[in-house]
Amino acid sequence: VEYGYDEDPNFELDFYGGRTLKLDPKTELKLQGLVTIFPDDRTPGPTLNFVQAGASLIRKEGPLTLTGQTTYVPEGSYGAGQIWRVEGGADYALTKALALKALAGHQTSERRPARSYWSLGAELKWRFLILDVRYQATDLTRAECGFNPDICGGALTGAVTAVLPLILF
Repeated sequence: VEYGYDEDPNFELDFYGGRTLKLDPKTELKLQGLVTIFPDDRTPGPTLNFVQAGASLIRKEGPLTLTGQTTYVPEGSYGAGQIWRVEGGADYALTKALALKALAGHQTSERRPARSYWSLGAELKWRFLILDVRYQATDLTRAECGFNPDICGGALTGAVTAVLPLILF
C-alpha cells in the first residue's frame, strides 16, 4: 500500500465472506461482506479501516461473462461517510488461462466527490498465480483527488495474486 505520505500504512488485510446462490445454470447471485483493516495505520485523523456489503449478478454465456454489482459502505475510509457503488463488467475468455476484461462503474460518497471510472485489460492464470494488467481511468480531476492527485490520472496497473489452498489446522 502506498498512499504517498509519511504515515501511510505498509499493508492491508482483507477478510471476505459470502454466499453464492445459483439462479439457473448460467446465472449466479453473490452476496458478499468485506472487512478491510490497515494494522499499521498511523494516518492522522479518522481511520482507513472499513466494512462493505455487496451483491453481484453474474451471467455466463460460453466464453463471455457479464457482471453487475452494487456495494454499500456505512462509513468509508478517512471519514468519507456512506458510499454507494454500482458497476458492470464483461470478461471474455480467449483460452482457459487468458481473458480480456472490461469494467465501468460509478461511486457516490457522502463527503467526497462522486466519480465514474473504467478499465480495460487482460488476466493471465498460471498454476496458482493470476497476473492482471489493465489501463484504468476516472473522471475526477487531479484537484478533486485531495492529498494525492497522482491517483486520478489514467494509468497502466498490474497485480499478481497467489491463490493458495485453505489449510485448516
